[in-house]
Amino acid sequence: MPACYNERKNGGGIYVAEGSIAITESNFEECTVTGTAAANGGGAIYINGPDTHISASNFSSNTVPSGSARGGSIFINGERTIIDSSEFVGGIANNGGEIYIEGENAIIDTSSFINSSSRISGGSIYVKGDEATVRSSSFDNISSVRNGGAIFVEGNMNTTNPVALRSISVNVTATEVQFVFRNRPNFGRPYFGGLYAYLAQAIPTGTTATLPIIFTSDGGNPTPVVGIDDIPIT
Repeated sequence: MPACYNERKNGGGIYVAEGSIAITESNFEECTVTGTAAANGGGAIYINGPDTHISASNFSSNTVPSGSARGGSIFINGERTIIDSSEFVGGIANNGGEIYIEGENAIIDTSSFINSSSRISGGSIYVKGDEATVRSSSFDNISSVRNGGAIFVEGNMNTTNPVALRSISVNVTATEVQFVFRNRPNFGRPYFGGLYAYLAQAIPTGTTATLPIIFTSDGGNPTPVVGIDDIPIT
């Protein structure tokens, strides 16, 4: 049985039915729940209320089962959520492999995401609400089946510091040098800010003078990592 388990539907470790809460310097490992509906989720934490603050905490291998459940580690229904200085590893959910938030003015700051995935959208983060902010955070080996390899925002999103995306390989073809990323951000509304592309592999010697360098997502038919109105950013 997982380290924390809820035979009900939400919040394998913590369930808050109403109100605000602060969680700091805590560890959640191998937490899960039984709920499979879209309203269910939060393998480790489920909160229904505003002004949640989660800080300096670690989340490892938290999941929600097959079905439409959301937020492998965290499900929050409320405004003004702040999650900072935390680490997330190996979360799995239908939407929001680690974090699912419904509410405006969510902030995710100075956190790292590693090896998380979603069965639909938002490999690490899914936010349904305007004025979401993700800043000074890193994403490594993140994936989703459909949209938002790392982040999916159903609403307006702002960033003040770049979000870091890490390359997983480099390919040299007859026409170009491709740095491949597993993370392909897809935002439901306009995105304002920057993406920091971390090149984990060296540029092959002797190619830069003759071949252009492009960023692509992984898969059999590589496509640009980022773009505006389907026009690649180069």
